[in-house]
Amino acid sequence: MLVRAFRAAAGPNTWLVIAGEGDLRPAVEAAAAGADNIKLLGYRSDVARLYQAYDLLAFPSREEQMPMVLLEAMAASLPIVATRIDGPAEFLPEPEAVLFETEDEAALTKILREQFALGQRRQKYDMTPFDPKGQSDKIEAFYRLVLSTRSKMKK
Repeated sequence: MLVRAFRAAAGPNTWLVIAGEGDLRPAVEAAAAGADNIKLLGYRSDVARLYQAYDLLAFPSREEQMPMVLLEAMAASLPIVATRIDGPAEFLPEPEAVLFETEDEAALTKILREQFALGQRRQKYDMTPFDPKGQSDKIEAFYRLVLSTRSKMKK
């Protein structure tokens, strides 16, 4: 679906670069056949470096819980277009991220056209909910509160 939507929305000097491997690779290769502006990189261990070259992350997954790729893209300040599925919909902020319904290829095509028209940019996200130190501090503060309340109840 992403390849078809991209092909319908792409303008000049627009590229679709897909990093990763999976069972759908043969279908993606078939959909991308003949398109010089679609590249399948396969498995990469340097994805964080690639984010610096990307202008947008498209995530048309049908089901995911807490995909690291979205957190990595947020940390890299990439604009994100993703399906509105459980998991990502709970932590991707709108309007910073643009969400669309699963399997809605027409919506994805329209969103990609709009995003391409905006040009190259970066998007700021509030990453504090994902900061391990901040979250462990909150948990520790909660337990301190519970312990202090419990101590007061005993007296």
